[in-house]
Amino acid sequence: MYYFVNSIHIELLNVFLKKNVSPKFSNKFRDANSFIYYMKGGQCFEFGKNKVYARAGDMLIMPYGLNYKNHLLSKDTEYFQIDFLVFDQDKPFSITQEPTVFSPPFSENVYGYFSSIYARYHSARIGSEIET
Repeated sequence: MYYFVNSIHIELLNVFLKKNVSPKFSNKFRDANSFIYYMKGGQCFEFGKNKVYARAGDMLIMPYGLNYKNHLLSKDTEYFQIDFLVFDQDKPFSITQEPTVFSPPFSENVYGYFSSIYARYHSARIGSEIET
């Protein structure tokens, strides 16, 4: 469990819709925390001896600093991803210790939120990033 020492702040890095996902990927140090919602397909993430599967309808939380490999479960995989950093005393930290998957019913209605956040983030309106 993480206890905040002083104060925290959150920095939104990117919001995107990913299609045509790479079949395999590896990362020695993940540079952001992420919320990922899968609309189609899915991925398997390997970190150490552990594996996590995320499929259509699931929401995945990926932690900052993670060393992992992943591969597609289906070629038609599509997902929304929100990348962000959380800082405590100007030092980034991970919001979880390992990838965490929320499946239905816990992930129900998430698509609408991700879709709305994506639209707001990519809007040309003044203040859209703050609104996001």
